[in-house]
Amino acid sequence: MPGKRGFENTFKPYKPDGIQLIAAERNREIAPNLRHDYDELALAAAAYAIPARLRERFADRIGGSIIIWWPWQIRWWRPTPDNRIRELTKAGALIAAEIDRLIAEGGVSGDEL
Repeated sequence: MPGKRGFENTFKPYKPDGIQLIAAERNREIAPNLRHDYDELALAAAAYAIPARLRERFADRIGGSIIIWWPWQIRWWRPTPDNRIRELTKAGALIAAEIDRLIAEGGVSGDEL
């Protein structure tokens, strides 16, 4: 519907895409992640990447919890099953952190990227 000056209101709220969400999360905790070198970052990413309903199903099958994959103290496990985008953002940032760590330790040459 035209406004007073004859212009339509075309304002749309900004919505970041997945890459932007992951980059923002990655930048939030960049320094501490470089000290992990026993695949903790990849394991943590996997734990967040698994949907809540599958975490429950796996827990029933293995007689425990998917948290057995969680590499750190349980107090740092903060799933958000009602916000799938948030969980995938955390998983993506952890994968990016693992890639950064591997590159920093010289695990990849420029030709491989």
